Order: sequence, then structure tokens, then C-alpha cells
Amino acid sequence: MGETAQSSRRPLLIELGGDIDLENAASLGDALCEAIDRTRSGMIVDLSAVPFIDSRGIAMMARVHEHAIKQQCCVTWRGLQPWPARVVTITGLDALLVIEQ
Repeated sequence: MGETAQSSRRPLLIELGGDIDLENAASLGDALCEAIDRTRSGMIVDLSAVPFIDSRGIAMMARVHEHAIKQQCCVTWRGLQPWPARVVTITGLDALLVIEQ
């Protein structure tokens, strides 16, 4: 197989940076759901440069997770920093999401 066929099977990598909060969570969720609609090979969302997530960010992650299930797409969340990891754990979202450190 050529490189194009092999690369199409790799998950789409999306790297996020900065806080995920009231100001940007909705538009970020829209963009991630749109990316899910366009990929057939899964998606990795790298949060290693995200130091803070508020309740809107958590709601966005849950929304993206639900959308991915409907589209039969696997979304892996990677690189959670300590604060976002704690919030994800406290809310119980860690039991639903695929999380990779």
C-alpha cells in the first residue's frame, strides 16, 4: 500500500492549547464534532497544552464523546494536565472517555 492509504488509517490528531472555558468551549465542540464527521479513522485530541478546563469544557468533552459514538468514531483524549485531569475524574467523565496519558 502507498503512503496515502496508510496515512488515511491513522487517527486525526488535533492539538489544543490554552484554557477551555465559557469563551471557547461551544465553538471548540462544534469544530471537534465537524472533524469527527470528516474522519473515518478516529481522532486523538491532545490536551497537553491545556492547563485549565471549566464546566463548559467538561460539557464540551461529553458532547464530543456522544457525537463520536453516534458517528461510530473513537476519540482518544491525551495529555491531560493535573487540573483538567482532576476535573474529568471528579465529574466521572473518566469512566466514559478514552483517556491516554
